[in-house]
Amino acid sequence: MRPWSFGVWEQIQKALDSWIKEEPLEVQNCYFPLFVTKGALEAEEDHVEGFAPEVAWVTKSGETDLAEPIAIRPTSETIMYPEFAKWSHLGVPRCCGAFTPSTRLVSVRRGPGWSLFLF
Repeated sequence: MRPWSFGVWEQIQKALDSWIKEEPLEVQNCYFPLFVTKGALEAEEDHVEGFAPEVAWVTKSGETDLAEPIAIRPTSETIMYPEFAKWSHLGVPRCCGAFTPSTRLVSVRRGPGWSLFLF
């Protein structure tokens, strides 16, 4: 992201952040990891009919193979909802604001080869 476009994002985030933290919302910000385990992704598959994870997998750390590959999570829900379940008191959800990155791996057929894009 170029500096000017990141500046636009910061202004949007700043405006939203100040609005959601006011009464009566009083939202608190939180952050969730970009990476999820294969098990977390498979759990999402069990809960959402037709869920097909189109993700990029991280399989190495430097020259070392990881014991279990981790995915760059495709949606916020993959990591957020299981955590919300742990945080909730008597089934009442907390009010959290999350400016959280997620990605989608998209393959597009262009000419004789394939192009891959990460969004």
